Amino acid sequence: MFLEEEFLTRRPERGPGFYRNESVTVPAIHQHYLEPGVRYDDGIIFGEGLEGSERLWGRGLVEIEGEYLPVVWCGEAESREIGRQLVMWGS
Repeated sequence: MFLEEEFLTRRPERGPGFYRNESVTVPAIHQHYLEPGVRYDDGIIFGEGLEGSERLWGRGLVEIEGEYLPVVWCGEAESREIGRQLVMWGS
């Protein structure tokens, strides 16, 4: 699994205090999960979903399509190499 920190620009829900063309920026994580030759899944996680995912990551798990799968965290150098390979794999 490879995680990229991102910031999303979203329009807030209509309601009190809503202004036309207003937007907000929220922290998010772009999660990539790769099992070579088996599956690839990615998604943007933010808000309450991000909080739940962070709890799972802390327990060494990731949720993909309703299934809880184990993850192993890599060091910084190995993470950079995996990110480079994902970019090459996706192009």
